[in-house]
Amino acid sequence: MVEKGTVAGAEGARRRRGKGKITVTIRILVCDDDPAFTVRLGGWLRENTARDLHPEVRECTDPTALTDAELSGYDIIFLDIDMGPSNGIDTARRLRRLQARALLIFVTNYVEYSPDGYEVNAFRFLLKSQMDAKLPSYYKDALQLLQRREAVFTYSFNGETCRVKLRDILYLESQGRMICLHTVDPGRADPSYYGKMEEEEARLADAGFVRVHKSYLVNMAHIRRLGYAEVLLDDGTALSVSQRKYPTIRTIYLNWKCEQ
Repeated sequence: MVEKGTVAGAEGARRRRGKGKITVTIRILVCDDDPAFTVRLGGWLRENTARDLHPEVRECTDPTALTDAELSGYDIIFLDIDMGPSNGIDTARRLRRLQARALLIFVTNYVEYSPDGYEVNAFRFLLKSQMDAKLPSYYKDALQLLQRREAVFTYSFNGETCRVKLRDILYLESQGRMICLHTVDPGRADPSYYGKMEEEEARLADAGFVRVHKSYLVNMAHIRRLGYAEVLLDDGTALSVSQRKYPTIRTIYLNWKCEQ
């Protein structure tokens, strides 16, 4: 079954326990060369985060002052594009080179910069003139995506209940009556368990998985390239694609990408 995890950031989020209750820390960076704006946005984020979450918000006016470790540790980054000598796009490129999974929300006065956001996989593009209207929904969307990233997949293996985060699953492979679970961890043996691919497909349909072939159920977050006859995953694995169902598969994948 799929168990929804508590909202937590990709890598930097931490859980805090107090008086029998667990809260989750979300690490957020607000980077803009206008100090007053960073303070205002940081304050809004602190005041408008759900009670079961603990936002750690850092305001920054110079992204070049951030070390690679600091930049990689954030779950959500609000980043201005035009910051005088600093360039938000360059900072975003640096972030992606570090393989950081932070959700990137560009905040700027200039709409002409929006196409650059696609290059660095920006989550949203927010004009400062639309802050009041758009910020609440964009922030809510970001938190919901973090929650989906933390969802947990459970299965029975050798009589024990095992758990793996959905984001760590590359694909599921049908092998007769068994299903083999392939993960991103090269040192981890790929376990097999009894199951039906049709049931797993239905169970994972809303979790970002698509059945590209009768034998393969793929995590779309790990698709590097989807073609008519083959899908290439992040780790270099190539899997066959059902050519008859390719139009449907492609539509599912493109719709999923638009929601990220």
